[in-house]
Amino acid sequence: MEDHSSKMKPCLSPLAVLALAVGSSVGWGAFIMTGMMFLPSAGPIGSVIGLFAGALIMIMIFANYRYMMVRCPESGGTYAIARTVFGHDHGFLVGWFLALAYISMLWANATALQLFSRILLGNLLEFGFHYTVAGFEVYFGELLIISILIVFFAFICIRWKKVSFIMITVLVSGLLISSIVLSVSAGSSIQIQPAFSSGMPPVIQVLRIISLAPWAYIGFESISHYVPEFQFKPQKSLSIGAGSLIISAAIYSLLTLLASAAAVNGISDWHAFASHVSGLTGIDHVPTFSAAAHHLDQNGITILIIGVLCTVLSSFIGMFTASSRLYYAMAEDGILPEWFGRLNRDGVPANSIIFCAVISCLILFFGRTAIEWVVDITTMGGAIAYGYTSLAAWRTARVEKNRRIEITGLAGFLISVWFGLNFMFPQLPSAGSLAPETYLILTFWLVFGFVFFRHILQKDQESKKFGNSIIVWLMFMVLAYGASLNWTQESTRQTTNEVVQELVSYYTPRWDSEISESETAYLNAELEKIEHSIEINSYLQLATMLAIIILFFNVYSVLRKRQEKYAEELGSTRDTMYRDPLTGVKSKHAHKEKREEINRRIEEGTMGPFAVAVCDVNNLKIINDRYGHKEGDAYIRSASATICRIFKHSPVYRIGGDEFSVLLEGEDYDHRKELITELNRISDEHVKTGEVIIAAGISDYEPGKDPDAVIVFERADHEMYLRKQSLKAMEHQKD
Repeated sequence: MEDHSSKMKPCLSPLAVLALAVGSSVGWGAFIMTGMMFLPSAGPIGSVIGLFAGALIMIMIFANYRYMMVRCPESGGTYAIARTVFGHDHGFLVGWFLALAYISMLWANATALQLFSRILLGNLLEFGFHYTVAGFEVYFGELLIISILIVFFAFICIRWKKVSFIMITVLVSGLLISSIVLSVSAGSSIQIQPAFSSGMPPVIQVLRIISLAPWAYIGFESISHYVPEFQFKPQKSLSIGAGSLIISAAIYSLLTLLASAAAVNGISDWHAFASHVSGLTGIDHVPTFSAAAHHLDQNGITILIIGVLCTVLSSFIGMFTASSRLYYAMAEDGILPEWFGRLNRDGVPANSIIFCAVISCLILFFGRTAIEWVVDITTMGGAIAYGYTSLAAWRTARVEKNRRIEITGLAGFLISVWFGLNFMFPQLPSAGSLAPETYLILTFWLVFGFVFFRHILQKDQESKKFGNSIIVWLMFMVLAYGASLNWTQESTRQTTNEVVQELVSYYTPRWDSEISESETAYLNAELEKIEHSIEINSYLQLATMLAIIILFFNVYSVLRKRQEKYAEELGSTRDTMYRDPLTGVKSKHAHKEKREEINRRIEEGTMGPFAVAVCDVNNLKIINDRYGHKEGDAYIRSASATICRIFKHSPVYRIGGDEFSVLLEGEDYDHRKELITELNRISDEHVKTGEVIIAAGISDYEPGKDPDAVIVFERADHEMYLRKQSLKAMEHQKD
């Protein structure tokens, strides 16, 4: 697939790569979820500890990335790493998840502008037609403005690549500065007490924040997509990745502390605020916005708007850049159409960016609620990407005996598995709940992946790069089963909770006057029984699924070992059949198959230039009769070694007791006259010294004249016979 106008050009400085990493990883959640998810889950201190602990884990994982980037300096990041180390099927699995994860983050930040504009600008953009999707109102005015921004930044990334890198550097700087200014300005109003949330041990709270690391930091690994565009060696990327993660963790932490300073009349601290936030409206509904507005007045709102715009717009550039490099790499390998892999004169995958922009503008019409369901899948995408990269680093380090990377690779893989388990098993103490629709969308995405892969297999008839790893499709099956199970389970839980709430609402007016204490206790006990039953069933389903996964991989391991043993035995059999046991060159059977292949290619018109040399060992019968067959065998081996030394770039076949054939192509074909002359010179000298004498003849294939390889062989054999007679005459003259 070389229909490219240019190749990736080195243009990225360390600062630009740092900005791309931060801009890709820090998005809308820094202003919204810090106060509405982090604080209620772990409190201010628990959140900060969890955020920096998660960043340290990601730095360790990025050490694995850096190790593999040096050994696989290609566009595509984890996709290219998985494909190189484990094969194209594994690359497809990683690419399939990251393809959705990256573009969905662009959608999330785009629709976040709708939330921000409604909170900060009121109904300014709510004009034109509107409708509701999953409880979220969609307005034409918002769609228009956001679509214009998407198209504008896509255009910048396509036409002015260097300008886009300058812009994202400025935007990330603006985000960091605004976060610092807002948090410092809140000053003494920041509340760190209570340090943790209530209801769970602090350790579990911190683990919950750490488990969100793939969601919070995904995008930082986009550094690995830009290796061909580095103006520096990939060995120096570790400090850039670590720096981006520390900056991202600092931004999240600063805004979490800012959210703890949220102030509304009658609410005393962040803990009380978190319990009342669902009943608040406007700016007060978002803790970070409430804190900025109440402590900094209009200046706070201005700084907040700057920070929000820097966050969203930097993510546009980051996600356009990362997604386009991933799609480019997948197109290079034939997973996506060639159209995605075309580069413009600046080395930008312009068509991939156009695709991202068009599909993003269309997705906006589905509303933010539906997009949030898709965005939650990024956690799984991150876990798979980090797990594959760490496992690839571990495997490569074992071969290279790099003990440090062996440790970080194995640790990164195990932690990534834990990230994935938290997503697939929301019953775990460290996991958070997700909407049933998220699991339903994941199920559809996996099924669509199966269908799409079938299409790839149909195209991949010649190279057979795909369809070689059963483990990938076992993973697809297990994930699809788990996702559908979680969808059913969470839907049941949601419906049960709704029914319970309706029962409570129905009976609450009568409790004080008509329902006795015993009846109230009975009703509460029955409700608790329902919750307990759902919880027990969840753990049973979890245990069942884990058992199925273990059995799947155990059976696969047994089958794989059996297959490897069979392949080894088959290889040994084939080696015996295709290799001459005395000389080690190819056998008569191998020569027959090769000749049939050449005949087929001649018939198809695809055979290139070649020549055949036929060699015969003189005086073998005399050696056998005079000195025995042991010396005769040594004489044949000596002749074989001489032929192989002369024709060192060509396959040599032993086709008879004292007869050899050589197929000359490529370099040996180009120098065939010199080679046959050298062999003849050696034989002439050996006539005088009494060493092994080889008679050789050579003939070229003549396209259009020779119907098959037999004719070429017969001409060479005739030339060999003439040479043999000449050598015998020389021996008689010597005697």
